[in-house]
Amino acid sequence: MGLPKLSPPKQSLNQSLITDLTDRRNLVIVIPSFNDWEALEKLLLLIDEIIIPQGTNLEVVIVDDYSTMPIPHSMTHQEHRQIRAVN
Repeated sequence: MGLPKLSPPKQSLNQSLITDLTDRRNLVIVIPSFNDWEALEKLLLLIDEIIIPQGTNLEVVIVDDYSTMPIPHSMTHQEHRQIRAVN
């Protein structure tokens, strides 16, 4: 009795991850933010660039973690279509 022969994987791990990401059609991202609205703006642009073209329905929920700086106009007036609420 020998060990059974294993066949090679049909796709690499990276291909599996990409497939998994592209198969997902609904995604909610929750982002806490404390006074770093500029970094959040950059993150949202990257999300737009990477996830939206994949055909994923995206919802972003930004949690204002008691920031002392006011929430920027772009965050409160839905300039980013994927933002549901900033609270």
